[in-house]
Amino acid sequence: MSPEQTTLETATGADTPEIGVTLETQTHRAHVRYAASETPGVIWYDPRDGRERYVCDRTVTMADFESMDDRVLTSVVVRPHRPGEAVDGRYCVVRNRNGLETFTRSIDGERVPGLVGIGSYRTADVFDSLEAAQEYCREHVAGYADAPRKDAVAARGER
Repeated sequence: MSPEQTTLETATGADTPEIGVTLETQTHRAHVRYAASETPGVIWYDPRDGRERYVCDRTVTMADFESMDDRVLTSVVVRPHRPGEAVDGRYCVVRNRNGLETFTRSIDGERVPGLVGIGSYRTADVFDSLEAAQEYCREHVAGYADAPRKDAVAARGER
């Protein structure tokens, strides 16, 4: 492992990884998603395009909601604004939240309205740079600023 990789893996959320690192083997873009799902509380990043994922270190239950309007942040994704297209330098921050919703379900062939369950919601904003997107996350996402950073591609390649 090179000194740069060691530095990036032990860096905190205030540090920025080197973007555009060339890899010797081809891997797919889901490494960040897989690693974050398996290890919450860590910022997993992809050095090829700057994509990041941070899963909050908690499980959401019905007790987390006092009203139908409450939303609980579950994860944050930082990704290129238009992945797969010409790089415009902009990055998108996608916030995944859970909240209560009312729905109708069929139980024993009968439609039962007004049931309450936990639903998923997404909101997103576009920033002019990766640094601006990361700064937003440090300021608005609890735990992000102090979370350790890990290279998901390197970690998944070791398995």
